[in-house]
Amino acid sequence: MADETTITQEKTFTQADVDKLIEENNAKHQNEMDALASKLRAEFKEKEQKAKEAAEKAARTANMSELEKATAELDEYKSKYAEAQSQIDLTNQKDETRKLMSEIGVEESCLDYVFIPKDLEGTKARVKAFKEYIDNVKKQTFENNIKSTIPGSGKAQDKTDDAFLQGVKNIVV
Repeated sequence: MADETTITQEKTFTQADVDKLIEENNAKHQNEMDALASKLRAEFKEKEQKAKEAAEKAARTANMSELEKATAELDEYKSKYAEAQSQIDLTNQKDETRKLMSEIGVEESCLDYVFIPKDLEGTKARVKAFKEYIDNVKKQTFENNIKSTIPGSGKAQDKTDDAFLQGVKNIVV
């Protein structure tokens, strides 16, 4: 009997509500399909480019003698080796620069400001100049903060006559 007395309410939708839901669903699916199609086009272009390069290489080597083929292959390996060696050299230079920066006291996060690719001496000069600049900024900031105004007087008072501050100032300099 309890089942017969419960009232079930069904949610009713108007045609406008159904049309709106269908439009939203279609738009969502269309966006997903567009993204997938874009991804597939990019993959196809990449594969097409690789196939084209392979066909051009095969056409070039088809009329070559064995010696010419071996020479071309050797040149290709040499260029790949030179590229890899260049990357290794840049990595080593960055490591040396980081080491120099830590020895001098410059934070590693400043590497992008001082690094000159393939120029270790120029990079070292930049690191040293950057350190000098930072030290000068710290010194000027410290000296400017030593001077202050006495509340109510409106005058600046030089606190450099304090022995403690003189000692701190000498340490910073």
